[in-house]
Amino acid sequence: MRVRDLLDLPELRLRLVWGGEALTGRDVTGVTVTDLADPARFVRPGDVVLTGLVWWSADGGDTKAERFADAVAGAHAAALLAGEETHGQVPEALADACARLDLPLLSVPADTDFRAITDAVYLRQWGGFDASARPALPEPARREVDRLLAEGAPLDDVLAAACAPLGDLACYVVTATGRVLARTAAATAPIEPGEDVRRRVGTTLRVDAGASPYDTWLVHAPAGTGTPPGALREITAVVGRFRHAWDEQLEPGRRTANRLAAAVASGAEEATLRSALRRSGLPADGPYVVHTLTLDDAAAAARALTEALAGVPCAVGVLPRGEAVAIQAGADVPDPGRWKALQACDPRTPLAAGTSTTLAGPDDLPSGLAQARHAAAVSRPAGSLVTSAAELTGFGALVSGLDPALRTAFRERVLGPLLGLERGSGPVLLDTVAAFLDCDGSWARAARALHVHVNTVHYRIERAEELLGRDLSRLDDRLDLRAALLC
Repeated sequence: MRVRDLLDLPELRLRLVWGGEALTGRDVTGVTVTDLADPARFVRPGDVVLTGLVWWSADGGDTKAERFADAVAGAHAAALLAGEETHGQVPEALADACARLDLPLLSVPADTDFRAITDAVYLRQWGGFDASARPALPEPARREVDRLLAEGAPLDDVLAAACAPLGDLACYVVTATGRVLARTAAATAPIEPGEDVRRRVGTTLRVDAGASPYDTWLVHAPAGTGTPPGALREITAVVGRFRHAWDEQLEPGRRTANRLAAAVASGAEEATLRSALRRSGLPADGPYVVHTLTLDDAAAAARALTEALAGVPCAVGVLPRGEAVAIQAGADVPDPGRWKALQACDPRTPLAAGTSTTLAGPDDLPSGLAQARHAAAVSRPAGSLVTSAAELTGFGALVSGLDPALRTAFRERVLGPLLGLERGSGPVLLDTVAAFLDCDGSWARAARALHVHVNTVHYRIERAEELLGRDLSRLDDRLDLRAALLC
């Protein structure tokens, strides 16, 4: 299929914004739908890229358009298809950027569904398929799949039955983080942890199930299998049925995990915690590790934690204000690379998780949750994906994890007399106190750092001590001021 073939489909009503005969003759091998500001890592050579232009705005639009178009062209995409629904038209800045980069640009009317374009590409790529025709899988295979689903068979068995009529089909079911859930016997090519199979050559379809970007399942068939598109879509629908049933089976366990998380958060007695642990399928004796993650959507946070800890015995529950809490049995360290893959699932939503130290028993779980929360608070300003309380070995890390309102109040109580001074003298005295403390109380080193005479440092420190009511020869006062400055 070529780009111009999409323009020739009257039901799509696409319009060529920029691109000549040679450019619209490019071969199309796949589709990427994205509204990331920089989609380069998700685009494969030969893809047509569909975007709703959510990433674009009039403020800085030229730069945004140039960056997006450059990412698409740099990934050797066949063309860019921009939807008109968000802004009413395709921005001129995007057309100019595509012209400079020799990237064909097509506009998509507001009432043309992106799914229709995706179907048109894949159905033409696979040789055509009549969506109104009978099911692609033969009736005996469908009955076998129904039987296996009713019996609660493993996903490997269900996938094998669905793919059996197609011969030695290589087919995978993977999570968005690249974790393989099932594969057929012919699927022998390894998938690396954290790999996005959508970047592989072949066809990847999203399973119509899952409540967040972090628990998405994908069905992938490598290129060259000759699988009819209808069959692959029906296989994906079968996996979706399995996923729905699987989610329903997990729901009671999620409710039990919510009660365990609430018991830990409330500081329940040890006997109550032991009982809640047993009901969640966890041992009543340690060791344990507590993990926490907070997002606007607590359910999404729980799905992300569940995927991050896949393969580790744990119970993941949700608490108010968007917080998810995982109680892990044992002290095994989860795969750190999975956090990077989770972040890639939704780059626009920063992940900042916290992990406690290893806890000896159930009565340590409430303090473990406090540790994990503090570590998560440190992750946010540090830009880390996950921070362990075991890493908090410095005074600065300890202070940075405090509640922002508490940090502000402490800073104002300790440094208030200097913060309230006029613009000139206040900052000068603050800088001098900070330099003096950074230089371990050395007058000469502080003077060199500030490029002033040592007598000036003496004068400023004496003035600051007078205003603050502190004595910088005392360790306690030095610590208080150091903490206030870190706040």
